[in-house]
Amino acid sequence: MFPTEPPANTNGFRALLHNRNFMLLWIGQLLSQLADKVFLVLTIALLENYPLAAGIEDTRRSDLFMAFTLPAILFGSAGGILVDRVPKKPIMVGSDVVRGLLTLMIPLLPRQFLILLLLTFAISTVTQFFAPAEQTAIPLLVKARTTHVC
Repeated sequence: MFPTEPPANTNGFRALLHNRNFMLLWIGQLLSQLADKVFLVLTIALLENYPLAAGIEDTRRSDLFMAFTLPAILFGSAGGILVDRVPKKPIMVGSDVVRGLLTLMIPLLPRQFLILLLLTFAISTVTQFFAPAEQTAIPLLVKARTTHVC
């Protein structure tokens, strides 16, 4: 007469927590966003280790912010167009691998500000392809369910 178990919740946030692919994407997104922000903070902190030429105004911090932001303006739309035409998972995995490798190169290369600037620009450029792939992957993993009340 009475059900022994409550009905399965197929809607809402709880259903998302049971979707393995969504959870993997969400955890990956969390780690990627965290790494992205930590990278920006650490590159600013690294500026202390990069010599400044005598007599030149110190614009390194603003230059670094520009190198981090400019790729969004230049390549954001192109990243979205490309992502719409190819599978999302290889773009997301590949861009994270490339960003990780570029980040690992920082301590191995000479301490020249221009090199740090170029690496920051390259990492931010690759991010312009990761972000739209990530956003368009969510609807593919989460099927829309509608409930009908009779």
